[in-house]
Amino acid sequence: MKNVKYFLLILVGLILLLALFYLTKLSLIMNDQTTELEPTPIQNSTSSTSANSTNPVLTDYSAFEVYLRANIKTLSPEPAVLGGTFYVTSIVWNDDGSAIVEYEDGHIALKARVVLAYVDTAKTEIVVKSFDIIQ
Repeated sequence: MKNVKYFLLILVGLILLLALFYLTKLSLIMNDQTTELEPTPIQNSTSSTSANSTNPVLTDYSAFEVYLRANIKTLSPEPAVLGGTFYVTSIVWNDDGSAIVEYEDGHIALKARVVLAYVDTAKTEIVVKSFDIIQ
């Protein structure tokens, strides 16, 4: 009987520690500061570009993927639920330069069609032309 009391005491202590850990993590997520989404300056990439370099459209997907992953929580028109934070799980590029982005927050999963472009021919800033949830 004495061993059962010690076991229950240890079990309750572990549950309290786990609850404290979860609440601390949740508090850090909820206090995360989000900013207004504006064109973001980027570093020029050394990867290859398209033949028509004067057209400010997609030529280097890696810069756009970094942008999507860094800004998904502000790009999504649907808010994350239950204190979750969106993160990208998949990006598939279409032939027309748009992308299908799958993302989730641990509670809900969404899919969107995204069109991105460079603001100028120098390819220093990225702008989101459209972000439409498709699923």
